[in-house]
Amino acid sequence: MKFYSPILFTAVIFFTNSALAATCKYHYNNDASKVSWVAFKTPKKVGVNVAFDKITITPKKLSAKRIEDLVEGSTFTIDTTTVNSKNPERDEKLKNFFFTSKGKPVLINGKVLSFKDNLLEVELKINDSKKNIIMKTSIADKNFSAIGSIDVLDFALSENLGLINEACKELHEGKTWSDVEIKIESAFEQKCK
Repeated sequence: MKFYSPILFTAVIFFTNSALAATCKYHYNNDASKVSWVAFKTPKKVGVNVAFDKITITPKKLSAKRIEDLVEGSTFTIDTTTVNSKNPERDEKLKNFFFTSKGKPVLINGKVLSFKDNLLEVELKINDSKKNIIMKTSIADKNFSAIGSIDVLDFALSENLGLINEACKELHEGKTWSDVEIKIESAFEQKCK
């Protein structure tokens, strides 16, 4: 009967497990990502949920051991013509009055500048206006979300806000708010070799 040292046995198990863990990496899945926002109407500040059916998020890396490393440095583009509030009549008004400037669709894109202490710093660009915003994050299992807010007036959208307010004056009771809550959600895949 052979005798194996407990220290040697423990070392072999430790290094084997370490090697296996090191081969697992997260991968980004564009189809499992969503950008939405909540706009507000009426003097009581009633929220209206709006999503976009077409977004493109491009991670800086193809894979990483941590979700944070995939998110940091990624860029995104939102196709504002695909606005979806689950109300076709409202969507047409949003497209024609809010998400149109000078006869062209409003362009929204951005870049994640940093990700630390559960906070994202995002450089957000809407048409020619750019501003850095901070978003709070959470990661549960392989699911990531980030929530923040902007004031559309910071992005030179005062005319757009006035147009949508006028188009929806009765429904909005004469008040469309300029602050908007933004949410980004993604599900990541983990692959192990």
